Amino acid sequence: MHDQKGYQPPTSPEETSNSDTNKRRILLTGAAGNIGSAFFQHAASMYTFRLPDRARIDFVDSMHQGHELSQLDVSDLAGCQQACQGIHTVIHLAADPDPDADFITSLLSNNILGTYHILRAARDQGCRRVILASSVQVVSGYASDVQAHSASFEK
Repeated sequence: MHDQKGYQPPTSPEETSNSDTNKRRILLTGAAGNIGSAFFQHAASMYTFRLPDRARIDFVDSMHQGHELSQLDVSDLAGCQQACQGIHTVIHLAADPDPDADFITSLLSNNILGTYHILRAARDQGCRRVILASSVQVVSGYASDVQAHSASFEK
């Protein structure tokens, strides 16, 4: 866990160079996670990615040239605002996927506040599209033999 909040921009020219300026710019939060890294490997040649994660991303190799690597704590709104600057599409995957994660110390800041901050920053920065993925924790509390439906949430 990284204790410094905010967005830390790329530090080397290799991380910010882009040979194809016509590619759509995508912010992929949670880029070092299982889904984020798999998606990036699949789509790296099609888009220009900004790849922030809470911890510095270590999966850099020659395939990742032309993409921005940085740190971002999604619980920091100012960092999210900066990360969304100049981005067309945000793919928000950053979250704590641990089913045993503590609500107060992890899920509230990472999964709830972080999602709000990304949505707010995307709107404020003029991002054209936001794609969200979520975990089972969205419907946590339901018995294992009960499937949640949209009507389940109506009050």
